[in-house]
Amino acid sequence: MGVRLEAENIFHGMGFHIGETVLKDGTMTYQHTHDFFELFLIEEGEVCHLINGSQSVMKKGDLYFVRPEDEHCFQKGNCKKAQFVNMAFSDGIFQKAEAIADLYFDTRKSGNSVETHLPSRMELAIQSKMAFLARDKTSLSLLERKDLVISIILDCLLVLHSRQEYEESVPEWLEQACLRMRQDKNYLDGLERFIEIAGKTQEHLTRCMQKYYHVTPTEYINRIRLEQTTILLETTDESILDIMLECGFNNVSHFNQLFKKNYGMTPSRYRALNHSVINPV
Repeated sequence: MGVRLEAENIFHGMGFHIGETVLKDGTMTYQHTHDFFELFLIEEGEVCHLINGSQSVMKKGDLYFVRPEDEHCFQKGNCKKAQFVNMAFSDGIFQKAEAIADLYFDTRKSGNSVETHLPSRMELAIQSKMAFLARDKTSLSLLERKDLVISIILDCLLVLHSRQEYEESVPEWLEQACLRMRQDKNYLDGLERFIEIAGKTQEHLTRCMQKYYHVTPTEYINRIRLEQTTILLETTDESILDIMLECGFNNVSHFNQLFKKNYGMTPSRYRALNHSVINPV
């Protein structure tokens, strides 16, 4: 059995720790386990991840969620250099994040899902938040820093949950239609484009979306559009009106209502809480 790392020796009262690892020339980290949670994101190259007797090869954009008592180590893959960032956090912080996530989806359904590939914009958002936490030690209070850690965990839980939903025996035609609708040129065209891509009647598409994804086609499109608005709110200086229009909404009141329903706050409040993190002045 490898070395056992304990939270009290890693967190120093913070409840979390962020670090970056570079692997070169066949470097292999020591095998270890720990009494806290950890997630890591591959930033460059290829990493062989050995965990609980199994091995997976991970590449840029791949995310892995490590649970307490998992035993693992890392080795550089077939590349000149591999690099990843990891965030370790206490059980208490994870429970807070999970309690928030449970308000919006059943986290138990994604309980066995620990590895996924992040969409490029989500990858950028999570990387940026982690980088800010790693280098900034003064501008945020400890409570604000913990809230930021929770937001990163929520991002990851959402992606893992979406992947789990996505894999539950969804018909091939629906799976492909949903994938294609995530492209800008399609979700911007709305419901008619969704029906055209699916090649089914609106009624049949609606029944299947509700059965497999528990949303209507319109709700699915709005979810994609809202995801894009949050990324642009976090990572650009565009006006909220321009972002709203760019992501396919054309009614300010309806957009604000949908945004508040899904994120519990207005777009301007969301930007105030997140934009300085992604683009620190």
